Amino acid sequence: MAMDQHRSTRRKGERGYFVMSMWMMMMVCVIIPMIGLAVDAGILYTIKGKLQEAVDGASLGAARSLNRSLAIADQEADASDAAVRYYHANFPTGWMSVSPVNDPTVTWPTSSNPATAIIHVQGDIDAPTWFMRILGFNSVHLTAVGEATRRNVNVLMVLDRSGSLDTSGSCVPMAQAAQGFVNLFSDNRDRMGMLTFGTYYNLDFPFNYDFQSGLTTDLNSLSCVGWTNAAAAYWKGYQALKALGDLNALNIILFFTDGQPNTITFGTVDGGSGPLLPLKAGSSCTATPGFSGTVGGNADGVYKQTIATYPAPADANPYDEVVIDSSYGWNGGCSFHSAVGRSISSDVSYLPSTDAFGNSISTSLLGGTGFPASVTKSGGNVQVTSGNVTNGGTNALDNAAQRARQDAAAANMPFIVYTIGLGNAPGGVNNELLKRIANDPTALAYQSAYSAGTYLYSPDAAHLAAAFAAIADDIMRISK
Repeated sequence: MAMDQHRSTRRKGERGYFVMSMWMMMMVCVIIPMIGLAVDAGILYTIKGKLQEAVDGASLGAARSLNRSLAIADQEADASDAAVRYYHANFPTGWMSVSPVNDPTVTWPTSSNPATAIIHVQGDIDAPTWFMRILGFNSVHLTAVGEATRRNVNVLMVLDRSGSLDTSGSCVPMAQAAQGFVNLFSDNRDRMGMLTFGTYYNLDFPFNYDFQSGLTTDLNSLSCVGWTNAAAAYWKGYQALKALGDLNALNIILFFTDGQPNTITFGTVDGGSGPLLPLKAGSSCTATPGFSGTVGGNADGVYKQTIATYPAPADANPYDEVVIDSSYGWNGGCSFHSAVGRSISSDVSYLPSTDAFGNSISTSLLGGTGFPASVTKSGGNVQVTSGNVTNGGTNALDNAAQRARQDAAAANMPFIVYTIGLGNAPGGVNNELLKRIANDPTALAYQSAYSAGTYLYSPDAAHLAAAFAAIADDIMRISK
């Protein structure tokens, strides 16, 4: 009996020893390696994620650095250098014991779109292991690829240079903010132009691939005078943009103003085919049966469109106004030329229903809350009043923007509008109008069928640089 108990105890001990031995073998050969492998895999996953962030940041940083040189080859060299610096900033040598961290490989593949640059960045590292060294694996080679595209842009700045900017001390800050905006784009890759408007409008700087120096110079000499002829400026600006015929690049209007559209151009000026201002019966004007000209500034004058360049020629009125009279090829005799308090109501019987470029002043193509701006009519004709000039100018600008959207969509032209409103002038800006011009998603009449733009409100001149820079940043974002 005692011997049977001894044998039973021995067998139990042998089984326990066997189980313990097997457990130890599993710990050493299976469980610990599995735990170690899991730990190493987690570390390697973290390192790979950091590497991916580094190449993505490098490619985007390179795309944003293309504006630093003039020649395309120099732009790519500078951008490649920027990619290397971004890469090392995001993945420094020694991070998670990774050493060395060699420079990434930066290449520029050819794009099927001639207006698009592609930046390809590849990073390679040997990530150290910890537990896997037991199995003879001291490091694991990791590779990550980042790629960014930079679509070229055609940007036209349509800038208000009316007298209220000078009065509020905002003319120089606006010009400086625009200069900063210009320098964020790339000569010989992008194209830029500038159209400014007061009582008149002028394409001061036609579209050019070599723009940074010339636009900076023009903005340095900008003077702010006159009223706010916004609709004509916008329409002429869109026509200049469309004339490029570029369906590959991104076509953009940046529209800036500090006030209400209080000026309208009528007649056949600048290729327009709108109705003339009808001469009132009994008027002493003998120049013509009707006028081509600009009505603005509380409807107190009609001005002949004779300023072809800006600044105005030396013999023109320094306040951006060339009054219709005998000095500029007219016979004169018009009462609105007689004094500062002149009114066109003695010489013009009514305001035509459309401006020189076919934009209605009586109604809005979009309609919606607050639009059309109210115009007073008598016998079906728009009365000559200061309120009708401002409301008509509002409708004309709204319609010019809508017609441009429709026209660009029909032509398959990539087209986006940004607007900036400066709010420190008397009367302020019409925020809803500027949202509509941009087709900002917050506009009450936002149209999802067209590209969404952005409206930024700047409460004072001190915030203009930030507004212009924010728009440049958004353009760079959507062009990638």
